Amino acid sequence: MSNLKGVIPAVTTPFDAVGEIDEGKFRTQIDFMLSKGVHGLCFAGSTGEGHTLDIDEFRRLTQITVEQVAGRVPVVAGIIANSTREAIKRGQAIADLAIDALQITPVHYVFTPDDESNYQHFKTICETLNRAVLIYNVVPGNLLSTQLVLRILREIPLVVGIKQSQGNITRVAELVANAPKDKVILAAVDNLLYSCFSFGAHGTLAASPTGVPGPVVRLWDAVQTGDHKTALAIHD
Repeated sequence: MSNLKGVIPAVTTPFDAVGEIDEGKFRTQIDFMLSKGVHGLCFAGSTGEGHTLDIDEFRRLTQITVEQVAGRVPVVAGIIANSTREAIKRGQAIADLAIDALQITPVHYVFTPDDESNYQHFKTICETLNRAVLIYNVVPGNLLSTQLVLRILREIPLVVGIKQSQGNITRVAELVANAPKDKVILAAVDNLLYSCFSFGAHGTLAASPTGVPGPVVRLWDAVQTGDHKTALAIHD
């Protein structure tokens, strides 16, 4: 199974007054998250405004994250791109840097691709980049069905798991119950993490641990040790 499990905050991207990345504040944020015992970090996702970053900014954030984390926890790079070609370009821009996975969305313009097109999107990315990929199932106009996600997880080895978002606890439960056992199902149902952890989600990659990493780590730890009284108190 992938090492992407537990509590993985989606870190923010700090900017200065003229819109440039504030590298000092970004490094401080990473150190803060690590001090709270998180199990991984994801940058350039939705919370990190990844859709607004140009490729140079994306590469620089990758360099800083890898350097600051220094191998202490897994690192996930977010790619929010509206074409297979653009997603590949972003992946190629950091091909030499030591990240653990790419978190990649389906495409998201007004035209919704059919299932085969979505399947080929992830297949082509994996074949081209030869790197672990985490599906980021968040796009309202192109929300991948459970059946399609299961097909991708079963047939594309480099797709190591999924971040299931859109506040859909039923999809998380379906994936936990039916996905191959070597794939990771990460819940981004922020207000129901206790429930997701309890029925077997492998962790969370979401914004809630960005705001309160310590309590979410304690929630995860409590569920893993069977201390549901503490876990429910944190949830409440």
